[in-house]
Amino acid sequence: MPSPRVGERQRTCGEHECLSELRRGTQAAWCRRHPEYAAVRRADEAIVRATAAEAAGKIATPLGPPPGIYRQVPWVVAKDAIPVQELVLLAILGRVLLRSAKDEMRHQILEIRSELARLAPQVPQDEIAKGEPPRQATD
Repeated sequence: MPSPRVGERQRTCGEHECLSELRRGTQAAWCRRHPEYAAVRRADEAIVRATAAEAAGKIATPLGPPPGIYRQVPWVVAKDAIPVQELVLLAILGRVLLRSAKDEMRHQILEIRSELARLAPQVPQDEIAKGEPPRQATD
């Protein structure tokens, strides 16, 4: 039943379920219009954390606990050579490149497996074909 105050502008009936569904839809539409928002927000937060760590004299990786490959980066040297903001952006770029490389490797593994399955013989090698006598060893 429409509200007399809202009239034609009313989008839901006012029930909790309807309001939740409307909220989900408007949030999804906002996220589609602003796809970069989450990445920018995480980058800004990482820059703030790294700047605070630098001000406190701490040596920290720009993006928190490092994954395996980031342990190989000499962050102390990088921190002395590169300003904090650039260091954080470099670390973000490194993570994006690493994720992209891993995705590509997964895709290639699937392609290789399907190609091997196509090329592999249908009968296992240790089976003897039906009707074929065993071969005699020759000296």
